[in-house]
Amino acid sequence: MDRVIDVSNDSDDRRKFGLAEDVLRTESWADPGLLQALNDRAARRWVREYLLPRLPVDAASSVVTRLLEWPEDLSSGRRDRSTAAIVKALSDRDLYDNLALIARSNAAGELWDRISAGGEHAVVDAVERILQDGDADARETTLHLLVLDPYGPEYLGRDQQDRILAMTLDDPDPEIRGLAAEVIAADMPELLLQRSDAASFDESERVRMAYWRVALVHRPDDAIESAGLTALDPESPHWARRTALLALGENATTREAAPVLQALLTGDDEVLADDAAKLMWRHHRAPDIANAAAESQFESVRDRAQRLLHPEMGSPAAGGSRPGDPTKTMDIFEQIQSDEDDRNR
Repeated sequence: MDRVIDVSNDSDDRRKFGLAEDVLRTESWADPGLLQALNDRAARRWVREYLLPRLPVDAASSVVTRLLEWPEDLSSGRRDRSTAAIVKALSDRDLYDNLALIARSNAAGELWDRISAGGEHAVVDAVERILQDGDADARETTLHLLVLDPYGPEYLGRDQQDRILAMTLDDPDPEIRGLAAEVIAADMPELLLQRSDAASFDESERVRMAYWRVALVHRPDDAIESAGLTALDPESPHWARRTALLALGENATTREAAPVLQALLTGDDEVLADDAAKLMWRHHRAPDIANAAAESQFESVRDRAQRLLHPEMGSPAAGGSRPGDPTKTMDIFEQIQSDEDDRNR
């Protein structure tokens, strides 16, 4: 055991190769000392890199199952090419028994290389198992490698990729649903439109926003009305109302958004009033909206309105004015007359 640990922590590749040769020659891969040395991380890496690929199949299968007792070696946050040897050495049964673990690991690429050798149907079967039984990390890593990576190997055809994306819209993890929804919004918008009730009230803000943006582009009239009703509906979840308001404010014209903004600016929900004020400030500087904000019961909302409506430093679009503003010609004329009267007194 001491020799294994000593050599494993040495940077000399010749010693590492030499130790592997000794183990192979003496067939001592099941030696208790060697197996005990696996508690050392460097020793486990030496086994994966120098010994495991050269072991007989039966011996490799026995050793590799021991290596799986340290799942931290397979962490996706650890860059270690030697873990690919684990995937290569596992029997088919052990591979599928540990599918979820390997799918989220730093050896996930090797996993799909091996499974894809059995054809697309084998890949589809494995993906379905992971989506059903794997944890969120396994499911997300699988989605990235098999569907979203534009530069990686193509393990699946486009039809199967689209099918997996559609399945992922029902994933229990909101982040994964959001990731899928954003891709679907760009490539298969009709799929999101078909799920309007579920998508507009999904717990994932990414799903909700992806839906509203698609709806406002492809079905603008219906979507504007629906977003407005959702934003104003006191019975709807607060987070769903805020997303509907944000989507409406960022994608609709000022004329279309004005009634909803005015109602919320003068309403009694401070969060929604503040959201509406921010949208007014960024996108909708119109007099009716600014005047509604000026009547708000909330100071932060009134402050924004007063800045827009300021007679000298405000926004011309919102009804305020600026010195020299070319759209306020009467103001300029009256100012010139006033200055001349002052000089003639």
